[in-house]
Amino acid sequence: MRIEILVFDGVDEMDVMGPFEVWSHASRRPEFELALVGLDGPAEVTGMHGLQFKAPQGLGTPDALFVPGGGWMNRAERGSWAQRAVLAPRIAEVAQHTQWTGSVNTDHLLRKRIPRLPRLRR
Repeated sequence: MRIEILVFDGVDEMDVMGPFEVWSHASRRPEFELALVGLDGPAEVTGMHGLQFKAPQGLGTPDALFVPGGGWMNRAERGSWAQRAVLAPRIAEVAQHTQWTGSVNTDHLLRKRIPRLPRLRR
């Protein structure tokens, strides 16, 4: 199973690093693969609190897509609010082919903007 974590300028670092740490343990098993990905290819990202890091790959065709939050509630110049017009269509496109698509924190508001996005089933 390939899990991609979509990152972008203004992303909340905790929303990325917490899930990344947890899933990195799972990715030690051969059936799991984990990647930080940029929206349109490899990206150098500056988080909402200034942490700089790289997403070495672009958004592909993952089995699972995780979208962190950042910058929605305060309508930040960088983050999910600022990029909602670009993020929402790409997430919707990719989510048609994933086993699950998840989000954390305020990014669930971005997911609500996507018509007919499959929800996680319990």
